[in-house]
Amino acid sequence: MLKDLPRVKFANLPTPLHEAEHLSKVLGGPKILLKRDDATGLVLGGQKIRMLEYEFGDAVSKGCDVIVTTASDDANHSSQTLACANKLGMDTVLVFYKREKVELQGNGLLLNLLDPVVIETDFERGDEDAPKMDHKIDEIIDELKRKGRHPYKLYFKNGVYQALGAVGFFYCAQEIMQQLKEMGETAQYIYVAHASGLSQGGLVLGAKYFQSPFKVVGTLTIPGDTREERTANIVTKVNVASELLGAGITVDPSEILIHDEYIGPESLGAFGRATRKGIEAIRLAAKTEGIFIDPHYTGKAMAALLDDVREGKLTSQDTVIFYFTGGAPNIFYYAPELQIKNRTTV
Repeated sequence: MLKDLPRVKFANLPTPLHEAEHLSKVLGGPKILLKRDDATGLVLGGQKIRMLEYEFGDAVSKGCDVIVTTASDDANHSSQTLACANKLGMDTVLVFYKREKVELQGNGLLLNLLDPVVIETDFERGDEDAPKMDHKIDEIIDELKRKGRHPYKLYFKNGVYQALGAVGFFYCAQEIMQQLKEMGETAQYIYVAHASGLSQGGLVLGAKYFQSPFKVVGTLTIPGDTREERTANIVTKVNVASELLGAGITVDPSEILIHDEYIGPESLGAFGRATRKGIEAIRLAAKTEGIFIDPHYTGKAMAALLDDVREGKLTSQDTVIFYFTGGAPNIFYYAPELQIKNRTTV
């Protein structure tokens, strides 16, 4: 029996699972199914709502009234966390790393509408300034407690909460299996973008527990740790999540499949930048299926899927699920890279 963990329902579930018939035809197979987590609901959708349901469930069960977290103004995490908090009447304090973008665009614009308390720092992303960010957040939490508030630390570096976030994707695997059954389909693979690893890790754990027929293939989307380090990190997280759920299973490194070649030398920039193959994948998805995937994360996962088809690793006999994790607000930051000059000029 799985443990009934506290949960606040935010997402419109189940999200659609449907065939990308035109894309499949253009590629000459395999059959591609789109798992549409861009349709979860809040702030233009996104898969992070699944993890936030359990993190906010934990916060509410502990009587917390203010969320303290960190990211940046262009992060899906920031806008989605804030939207969930607003829906519950909770306050949010966002502690930002050093801000690089000045335009009011994408998630930055959504944050402006959602109206959080923002504390800016000069900390740079990366391991060197991570302890400083930890210390800053602890200072803010102590100050809130002195003022009689009940803060909840929802922070990327906190291993317990990261593991709790994987629980939503554990149940997503069950959701997908039920949808496949209703459609009379069997899939061999799910392709998903990998940043923190929570989406892939939770899907791997759920696929194993519910005895699914598919393997989960992740695509690294941001630079940093090696494939081996990322794999070890996922295994640690999902095994903690398994303990939280009482699932009674463990995942080992051999079960984690990761593409790591889509953030390398071809990248047009540093953290979170677009890649040439990602841009090609974005344009093909828009042209064939009318969907808009973002360059930061999902475009790179689609690029990996396209390459595996073109290299013959996936054939017309296969059925593949592309986990569309959302992230629409991020598209607008990349207008210069995405546009074809004078394309819309007659």
